[in-house]
Amino acid sequence: MNKIIMFLIIGLSFFAYSNDYPKPKFKKQIKKFTEADTKNPPQKGQILCIGSSSIRMWHETIDRDLHPLSLIKRGFGGSMMNEVLHYSDSIVIPCKPRAILLYEGDNDISKGIDEQNILKAFESFVSKVHTELPDCRIYIISVKPSIKREALWPKQRALNKKLETFCETDAKLFYLDIASVLLNEDGSIKKEMFIEDMLHLNEQGYKAWNSVIRPTLIRNELKYEKLSKAKK
Repeated sequence: MNKIIMFLIIGLSFFAYSNDYPKPKFKKQIKKFTEADTKNPPQKGQILCIGSSSIRMWHETIDRDLHPLSLIKRGFGGSMMNEVLHYSDSIVIPCKPRAILLYEGDNDISKGIDEQNILKAFESFVSKVHTELPDCRIYIISVKPSIKREALWPKQRALNKKLETFCETDAKLFYLDIASVLLNEDGSIKKEMFIEDMLHLNEQGYKAWNSVIRPTLIRNELKYEKLSKAKK
């Protein structure tokens, strides 16, 4: 009986660990962001683009892809939803963005974090932002399917559904479904959209996801861009 109890305790402990977020990392990267902001403070009222490597690797072309929208780039590769929440007082709120474009959840799922815990972290982030910046619009990009993490697609899809449902509760929240444009009609993942690691998008992949993101941002944010420029 003792062995059975011990087995259950170990099993439950592992389950709890796999669903709990680890301690936030990236202190050095966050310091670089804050130091850069101190030297050259970002203009208030821009769109803050934040998230994991899919955002960071988009830095090279994001200004062109979302032109003429003014952007603040905050991608830090390997990050998870809890880290965006944790560092929001350092690299989000001080920037006073009018809108936030967010990509997280991909690494969270790969680390064994439960979809509900990821959603809770996102809900907390939204609450934090709207407490400080009540008019800020938040655009959450759906977790992308990828060849490398194909086995995790069912969990990623479940998370996407939770994110989409939550966004329906607030007019200032927008769910951007980029997953659909990375899938074939039979539901298989388009291999041609990825670089050699089969995890990150190539140029064709970014064109596909920008085909979803840009129209929504232009439709919703361009009018504020014009107002912002008129005040200069």
